[in-house]
Amino acid sequence: ELAGAKLRFSALPEMPLDRAEDGAWLASLSLTKDSEYWIELADKKGHLGVNEKPYRIKVLPDNPPKVEITEPAKDLRASATNKVPVKISVADDFGVGDIKLVFHKLGGTEQVISAKRESDQNGEVTASAELELSTLELRDYELVAFHAEAADNNTLDGPGIGKSPMYFIEITNEESACLLNILNLS
Repeated sequence: ELAGAKLRFSALPEMPLDRAEDGAWLASLSLTKDSEYWIELADKKGHLGVNEKPYRIKVLPDNPPKVEITEPAKDLRASATNKVPVKISVADDFGVGDIKLVFHKLGGTEQVISAKRESDQNGEVTASAELELSTLELRDYELVAFHAEAADNNTLDGPGIGKSPMYFIEITNEESACLLNILNLS
């Protein structure tokens, strides 16, 4: 029967393992770089046993959140007075932090709107925001660029920031767009 167990690392202090009710020996650790380790066991008489070849842990870098704009997931045309509802989907293994909609008139200053969370299940979050074009003082044929950004909850070496593809809104009044189409046809 085991009296104790611990992990020995090549470049870290050793870590004792705790005995669980089912007889398993457990430890919780956070690593930020690759490491080699050995398992050291001790029986009730004090005899030690250690694996000869080390086990290796390869630490993988955290990927940023996957961010998508699900509506409108395309470039579009709108009037300078429209409000454009935007739906955002975010997924991440560390959990999702802040979600925002970033936009600007081409040549203008970037602006940010915090997105409202609508659902949060198993690391996947849906959120929404409304892009109010009237605040940008736009004229016909100017463009507005927009994308979504989200941060993850990685507190070890993050947070990671994910960005959606960028989309554009062309400012067009429907009447002049119809007139242009008619002129192009003749």
